Formats: sequence, structure tokens, C-alpha cells
Amino acid sequence: GQLVFDLLMKISEEGVVGCAHAVAGALLGRHHTVDLLGVTADIGPLVARLTGDPPDVVFNLCEALDGDSSREALVPMLLGAMGVAYTGSGPDALRLAQSKGRARDLLAARGIPVPPGVSVEAPSQIPWKRLPWPVIAKPSCEDASLGIPADAVTTTLSALISRVDDLARRYRQPVLLERYVDGREFIC
Repeated sequence: GQLVFDLLMKISEEGVVGCAHAVAGALLGRHHTVDLLGVTADIGPLVARLTGDPPDVVFNLCEALDGDSSREALVPMLLGAMGVAYTGSGPDALRLAQSKGRARDLLAARGIPVPPGVSVEAPSQIPWKRLPWPVIAKPSCEDASLGIPADAVTTTLSALISRVDDLARRYRQPVLLERYVDGREFIC
């Protein structure tokens, strides 16, 4: 349960740190001044850095605060409120992306094809007769691929029931069930 979640968060954090160092290296290679600043729920050091000598631009790579990806939008919200230019998505886009169900509904309403799907809160709510198999089951409100391991795609009802039960207990949020579409993942 929690150990797997903590491990996924650690891997995700290491990926962000690696990306931050790559961006810093590219900027330093072009003779720019770079400060790397990790952000936690204590935003005091960030506010102090932004008010003391404001940077020209912040490369916002923050994906969570203290492991909570639902608070990811707070950093660009703060940067915008302080008038600091930054890269990446704004707070509204980040909040929308945190709700896979709302995002898919918005895309569908705009005529963009999305795979058939439904959100459930427990295995007893699975509309198994109406599901287009194979089905991918994923937490509805997590960042990127968090909670989507290799066995997220199911082809049997028993596997799907087990997966929904595990996700609902582990993440304490609805589980999005969609027809699986083979392809690459893109993270913006």
C-alpha cells in the first residue's frame, strides 16, 4: 500500500530533480545565472527568494508539495500573484489536469475523441456489462501516471474488481475506467 506509493513519489521526485539539473545545465551553458530551489509546503524560502532579487523567469518544475500532487497549482498561483514570469501550465490548467474525469468530459464536449469511460468509487459500481474491453483503471485525481502500473490494463472482470478495490483503498478517490488505447504518454 503506502510503501509502493512512497516509492512512486520518490521516483517521481528524482525525475523532477534530474530535469531541474538538466535545465540548469543548459542555462548555465548559455551563461545565465541559475538558482535551484526545492519547494516544500513551507513556501517561506520561495517567497523570500522571489521578493529579495526577483528572477527574470522561473522554470516551474514543481509537481507536488510535500508529496501531495493536488497542491501542484499553488506554486504557479503564487508566482502569478507576485508578478513573476514562469514556464509551464498555469494554475487552472494544472487543477483541471488533476481531475481526469473532468478533463475528459471537457475534451469530449469540445468534440475531441476520448475513449469510453466511467468513474466508480467501489467494485460494486463497475458497469461490467457495458465496459469496452480491455479496460484501464487509474486514480481519477493523481498527477500524470501515478497509480498506473504495468498491470493497470485488465481483460477480465476479476482482475478489474481487484484493481478497483486496490485503487479505491490506496488513493481514496474515484477510479476512472476507460477503454484502453495503445500509445505513448505525453506529459506537459
